[in-house]
Amino acid sequence: MGFVYLGFDLQSMLAFIAQFNKETNLYFGGEVWNLVVLDNNGKATEFNGCLTEVVTKAFKPHLQDARVERKRFQQSLRGLYEK
Repeated sequence: MGFVYLGFDLQSMLAFIAQFNKETNLYFGGEVWNLVVLDNNGKATEFNGCLTEVVTKAFKPHLQDARVERKRFQQSLRGLYEK
């Protein structure tokens, strides 16, 4: 099993980070991972460290929105199966 933070795996956290921001760039800088996030207001924030650390730090401000989106998606899936 891969890394999971509060019910979100790395892929879903990165997807939400990308969804809620204008631009997201993740790259390996030789010794550490770098994640640069450009928010919708044009402010760039850079996170450096191990992969799970940078993704978790960038994801934290979007946790509540991600939970709302996930719940909305789950409800829409339930609607498909109940028909």
